Amino acid sequence: METQRVFGRYQQQVWRDEDGLPQGTVMCIAQTPDGYLWIGTLGGLTRFDGVRFSVFDSNNTPEITSDLITALLADPAGNLWMATPTGLVRRAAADGRFTRYTAAQGAPKDQALCLWRDESGALWIGTDGGGLYRYREGRFSVFTIKEGLPSNQVFALAGDGSGGIWAGTDKGLGHLQNERFTCYTTADGLAHDVVRALCRDAHGALWIGTQSGGLSRFYDNNFRNYGAAAGLKEGAISTLLAASDGTLWVGASSGVYRMNEERFESFITAEGLPGGRLTSLYQSAQGDFWIGTDGGLSRVRESRFRTYTTKDGLANDNVQAIYQDREGSLWAGSINGLTRFKDGVATVFTTGDGLSSNEIISISEDSAGQLWVGTRNGVNCLTNGRFTTYLTPRKERPIDFVVSVYGDRDGNLFASTNGAGVSVLRGNQFVEFPVPEALARDDVLAIYEDRAGNLWFGGRLGGLWRLTNSHWQTWTTKGGAPLTHIRAFYEDAAGDLWIGTHGGGLSRWKDGKLKSVTARDGLFDNIVFQILPDDAGNLWMDCNRGIFRVRQEELENFLDGQASTVTSYVYGVEDGMPSRECNGANPAGWRTRDGHLFFPTTRGVVELQPPSHLLQPPHVVIEQIKVDRTTTPFPQAVRIQPRQQELEVQYTALSWNRPKQSIFKYQLVGLDRSWIDAGTRRTAYYSHLPPGGYKFQLRADDGDGLWSANEASLLVLVSPPFWLTWWFASLAAAFIAAAVFGAFNLRLQRVKRRHAAQENFSRRLIDAHESERRRIAAELHDGLGQSLAMIKNSAVFGARNASDLTATQSQLDQITQQSTHAISEVREIAYNLRPYLLDRFGLTKAINALLNKIAATGPLLVRTKIDNVDGRFPSEAEMSIYRIVQESINNVLKHADATEVEVTMTTTESSVQLEIRDNGNGFEPATSENGERGGFGLLGMAERVRLLGGTWTIRSSPGAGTTVAIALPVLGVRRNA
Repeated sequence: METQRVFGRYQQQVWRDEDGLPQGTVMCIAQTPDGYLWIGTLGGLTRFDGVRFSVFDSNNTPEITSDLITALLADPAGNLWMATPTGLVRRAAADGRFTRYTAAQGAPKDQALCLWRDESGALWIGTDGGGLYRYREGRFSVFTIKEGLPSNQVFALAGDGSGGIWAGTDKGLGHLQNERFTCYTTADGLAHDVVRALCRDAHGALWIGTQSGGLSRFYDNNFRNYGAAAGLKEGAISTLLAASDGTLWVGASSGVYRMNEERFESFITAEGLPGGRLTSLYQSAQGDFWIGTDGGLSRVRESRFRTYTTKDGLANDNVQAIYQDREGSLWAGSINGLTRFKDGVATVFTTGDGLSSNEIISISEDSAGQLWVGTRNGVNCLTNGRFTTYLTPRKERPIDFVVSVYGDRDGNLFASTNGAGVSVLRGNQFVEFPVPEALARDDVLAIYEDRAGNLWFGGRLGGLWRLTNSHWQTWTTKGGAPLTHIRAFYEDAAGDLWIGTHGGGLSRWKDGKLKSVTARDGLFDNIVFQILPDDAGNLWMDCNRGIFRVRQEELENFLDGQASTVTSYVYGVEDGMPSRECNGANPAGWRTRDGHLFFPTTRGVVELQPPSHLLQPPHVVIEQIKVDRTTTPFPQAVRIQPRQQELEVQYTALSWNRPKQSIFKYQLVGLDRSWIDAGTRRTAYYSHLPPGGYKFQLRADDGDGLWSANEASLLVLVSPPFWLTWWFASLAAAFIAAAVFGAFNLRLQRVKRRHAAQENFSRRLIDAHESERRRIAAELHDGLGQSLAMIKNSAVFGARNASDLTATQSQLDQITQQSTHAISEVREIAYNLRPYLLDRFGLTKAINALLNKIAATGPLLVRTKIDNVDGRFPSEAEMSIYRIVQESINNVLKHADATEVEVTMTTTESSVQLEIRDNGNGFEPATSENGERGGFGLLGMAERVRLLGGTWTIRSSPGAGTTVAIALPVLGVRRNA
């Protein structure tokens, strides 16, 4: 991008193909109501927002069958019409779709060259050999030489303001009114018969650009021709523009001409026009002039900054100080002389006019209105058009490098020199001014008198000082260090003093306290050469990198702890400054009485009229949506499918004030808790959005702090995967409910079965207890009872036969036998109730005794392998284990019809494994592993195993024997035998 001055008052910016244009030759330009600029080139159609070019051509838009765009027209509804060699194309404003009109619909089949829309809304199309077409109410009609058109080759069109239309052809000018043509040629005064351009000005005059005869004006049925005599040096006119300010712009093969008050001034390639041939002219709604050339696109507009250079009379473009005197004259001190601008006339003063040096460092006035100038070699006073040099009392030598001169209201004139403190004028000479020692050795860069009459001095190293009624006072920063390298002072309406520094940012002195704001806090630069207020509440500052402003309210809020940052708006070359580098002499800027601000730069003086904010706020637009990098249409909302992850939103702000400086804020409502500051970035990215509905909102400013009145918004709908949909949730809930219900029923049935088993077990247990009582009763009655009865009877009988010793001896023998039998029966009963061996000798010997007894008394062959398990279980558990073995052997004896049984008991650190295996009949196990069903013996065994925390299994089948395997956790601690 380049900047050039055009016609002395306009700023030019240039874009070429390397800046994004699809092709360097700009054929036509139009602007739609939404603010977009559309550019037709030899390489397709381009949409431009001031920053980004979007291209539509035959590669990405099938309706554009030719990339040569010869004419563009935007209608009030926002539709864009374009003329191409293959016919007419329209882009609809509603949805952005393109439509091509074909010959079958009545559209021109020849190359369309120009377009016009009349007051009734009809579209007119000039063609290359096909005549003039009108498109109205969906139908085409054609006018040719048969209807009186001068030629079927129509190059230009314009309205006449009353419903008629002018047509420029290769054989003269045709005027269509009431369906009839009137023709004009050179015979009627036209400059040339080949008419290439037409436009109608605000006065109703028709301007006609011809191929080689220059310019004609038709008004009140008379032609007037303009050529070299009026300053129009070019006879071949390609385009015309009647500007809103009443001037006429003329595009010719050699450049652009501007007619004002019947005279033409030119702007040609040698002066910065990007191309050698001008092809189109257009004025936008914002008043900017757009120029299409064969070398790129140019925008010409009145710059916010007006520049004064040596062309305007400056002594030198490198200006260091600027000052306005009480008479209104503006003084500019440069490195090679002093310039005064008065009543539009520039006057230069140099050493020839008495200056002691041409390098001007400082400018001021005294209370009498005399101008004083500090130079590299002394102080100079202007009297009667000449400068006088003032000396110091020291050896009558001129003061050397004068960094600041300042006159107060009491008539004192102060001059500070490089490293030599401060002097004051007394009579006709400077004398030393008594200052603190720190200032006497310092460079005093700035001197200022506030409204209360206090004098402020700012040094390079010595800090900030105030002189009040001969009393000196100094201030330091919050950390205790002096405020150094002070360059400027400004006292606001509240009496607070603002201080610009070289490297320390901007400081405020308020109520005796100093606080600072720096680049870390949002200030554009830590160098502040000057501080100037405007009427809108801004403080303007300059530095080596440009001019910037901050709202004073923002600065105060920050310094008072009510805000965390400030916002700076920066201005430079793109805003019309010849150079962004400002100079920092004294003063380094000035506000004139009319409110304009002046700043010295290395390439002249810039004048700034602060923005009034009468501009329109920017129009924010969401341009494109991409989902997983694929462009997605979004008429009202964009939907993201379950497997799609990335959302990209491209947006812009249509403001032609400072488009590159526009800043954006966006928020995805439903995800972002607050607005996101995007800066100048024009794309938002989101990934892996949770399912749901969101609203994307967008705001922007115009680059000058004027925010959009409305927000652009877009609905974003993220579809959930099927497992997160309502119907799947409903099905899942139903399934879970059914599963829970089924599980509950299954659990209930199990509980019922277990309850029934427990009841059955309890019932059998009671029956078993009763059976055991009956057995014990029967044994006591039938066995022990009979033995005791027999002992009684024998004793009675023996008593009766006491005299018969033989009979008595026989009875005593019977009593002995019966007693022995009774004792055995008692022991059997007791052993069956609880084996005494278990308590006396332990579980291992008790089991071995049981198995040995069975082996000795029956036909069953018993094999054993019993590890020592004594002390590994509590006594209650040992009894249960013994009963398990006993019941298992009883089952073998009663039911298995086995000849062999093998009992093994092995131990590990944490468990005991018991296995009883027989070779008997076997059976189909009618029980689960927990023995919930089956005989009472199995139930009892299962219950004992469960109480011991163990597990058991039964492996059996008919004819294959039975194996009972039991695993028991170790419950006790090994006891000493």
